[in-house]
Amino acid sequence: MDSQQLIEGFITSLPDFADPTADREKLRATREAVRAAFDRREYEREDLAWYRTAFLEGFVFPYDVNFYDPMTRQYRVEEFIEDGEREFGGYDLLVFWQPYPQLGIDNRNQFDCYRYLPGGLPGLRSVIDRAHARGVRVLLNYIPWDTGTRREDLPDPEAMTAIVAETDADGVYLDTMGQVPDGLREALDRVRPGLVFETEAMPRLPAATVLTGAWAQTYAPFDRETWANRWVEPRFSVRGVARELTDRRSLIAMGFSFGMGHVAWENIFGFWNPLQPPDRVMIRRVVALLRANADAFLDPDWEPVLPTLQPQVFANRWRAGNKTVYTLINLTGEAFQGNLLRLPWRADARYYDVWNGCELKAFVDREGGTVTLAVEMEPHDPGCIVELPSDAPCPPFAPATDALDTPYRRRVTAAACEPRPVERTPPAPSYEAPSGMVLIPSDRFIMNTAHGSSVGQGGCYDHLEFFATRHEPRYYWMKPFFMDRALVTNLDYREFLRDTAYRPREMTHFLCHWGKPQGELSAPASWEPPMGKQDHPVVWVDLDDARAYARWAGKRLPTEEEWQYAGEGTDGRRWPWGKDDDLTRCNGDSPDTTPVGHYPQGASPFGCLDMAGNVWEWTESERNDSHNRFAILKGGSHYRAEGSEWYMTGGAQPCACHLRMLLMYPGIDRHATIGFRCVKDVG
Repeated sequence: MDSQQLIEGFITSLPDFADPTADREKLRATREAVRAAFDRREYEREDLAWYRTAFLEGFVFPYDVNFYDPMTRQYRVEEFIEDGEREFGGYDLLVFWQPYPQLGIDNRNQFDCYRYLPGGLPGLRSVIDRAHARGVRVLLNYIPWDTGTRREDLPDPEAMTAIVAETDADGVYLDTMGQVPDGLREALDRVRPGLVFETEAMPRLPAATVLTGAWAQTYAPFDRETWANRWVEPRFSVRGVARELTDRRSLIAMGFSFGMGHVAWENIFGFWNPLQPPDRVMIRRVVALLRANADAFLDPDWEPVLPTLQPQVFANRWRAGNKTVYTLINLTGEAFQGNLLRLPWRADARYYDVWNGCELKAFVDREGGTVTLAVEMEPHDPGCIVELPSDAPCPPFAPATDALDTPYRRRVTAAACEPRPVERTPPAPSYEAPSGMVLIPSDRFIMNTAHGSSVGQGGCYDHLEFFATRHEPRYYWMKPFFMDRALVTNLDYREFLRDTAYRPREMTHFLCHWGKPQGELSAPASWEPPMGKQDHPVVWVDLDDARAYARWAGKRLPTEEEWQYAGEGTDGRRWPWGKDDDLTRCNGDSPDTTPVGHYPQGASPFGCLDMAGNVWEWTESERNDSHNRFAILKGGSHYRAEGSEWYMTGGAQPCACHLRMLLMYPGIDRHATIGFRCVKDVG
């Protein structure tokens, strides 16, 4: 059997460690054989040693208004880190997650998503420098499935390495992966020593020769795929994480019992799922004990799931010098108090229950040469006993902390998901449609909506909708209004600029495809639309740019329900033109936009054009739940990123489809595939 077969065979043949009949001597011998065949050079590197004891990781979702303040347009790095110190015991490591779930709305790639951040890559470098000043390392996210957007001049691993070098990041988080792309280790080593990898998926042992750390997501007790790497190589760094659970204590406790840390992940790609007060208390306590006994948790001879005196209460043993640590986990579902461990008697030993903060009285059987220890444990809680020589100082206890209940971490209510109020326009008489507009009459409307994504992450109308792909019907009595028959064009927007000299506060990517006379980069009124595209829909405008035009025109943006009602009417049609999927009636899969009104056969029942395809459309549906700002897009676009279900949906979309578009700052919010049309209220 070659070394690869030996390693693979070890993983697949692991017994249930909770089985008292397991042949532990045989298992230990097999472990030694696997270690002899396992290339462990990465674990001997001193420049990577910091990662082995990075027990607490914070997940940074930069769209969160508590990390980036859209009003002051400043990153709140210090506040974020101080919150982690107060609530969780302090981060060792942050994962900075930028591209997903916005990736695929246009052809910008994952690396562009870093470049488009406030301040660009220098701004990101400043974020990382500020984290380093507080003793916190930072990983950047790499997305291997991003193959359908704009391609770089370099291969993706090299492009990722270049961004790591420019920002002084400390390594790379490998989204969806369980192994390292070829050449990435060597490329990072050329940047500087000490850069690490972390994967979302738990790697098989052969991959762990290069990959020295990973997440463990919602693992079951004693799941061999989760902890087998640490059984062979305890320097393999693992942190447990759960995104959708409301009570994560069992996960935190199980991770601690196997010497693993945790990921404090609360903003789940724009869905706020806070760690509850008991979760945060447990994290603070386990992190303190992991740090205090970090030397023991690197024990190459650690023993999992030792026999105890209580069924379904398990112990793992770790040693460092003259110290022995027993991590415990109570899986009974009930509180336990009584004898738990029977150990060989040592006359000079003292025993401390560092979880409960007390020294234990040992019940000695000198004749039998054993000592029995009794403990108290809450259901599904961890425990920890430290054995030391009698002349050693008392070990650190888990901190006794209160369960904090702060407004910042309360669950988002349905009321917090209500859109911001809509200002009415100057009314127009119902008998005279303004130029270029059509009347949308009053009627009863049942709005059925579905996410424009197969994954559907993030609630739109209620925080409980996480992972929902469809929403419950919403019922409206629609008042009459006028709607633009066509999308606002480049020529329309040029007229607005010249009449108002409008200049947004943040110019980044504003009409970035327009021609700019030399020396007039800050005077949009002098800019010209792209040649031959005067009658194409205006794009590269954010929600406020669209609102500014609408105010000038005496109009406003449509609400989501107004847009959908104007698109589908009340006869149950799927597309503006009817129920059939005849995509020859729209621009739904082409290299570029088309002139507005180019597909008159695709008109809605009220005569509105381009309501499927061409470009997505902003609606007046901005929401801010105190963590995430977002607006709803409708209609689909001409662009479609191919190759992954994780991309935002592209192409023409049925009337019921919508996208939840996260908002951060204009340089990110402006896209090549988003335009708008306006409405006007009826008097």
